[in-house]
Amino acid sequence: MISPSQCRAARGLLAWSQADLARHSRVNPSTIQLFEAEKHTPKEATVLLLKLCLEAQGIRFIGLTGVDRPVF
Repeated sequence: MISPSQCRAARGLLAWSQADLARHSRVNPSTIQLFEAEKHTPKEATVLLLKLCLEAQGIRFIGLTGVDRPVF
């Protein structure tokens, strides 16, 4: 999974607004806003949708050791 700060950073790298991410991922914009503000933890499936959407645009998430973490 990704953290709220990783989501914000990934959007920044893509120069995407929260509305852009919502449109591309089909996740409600308010869900993204609350997630990134750390005021709500969405369902795991929703966070996975955000992650997959960002990865489809070339974003690569790596673990703290610099080694890719598999998603199960």
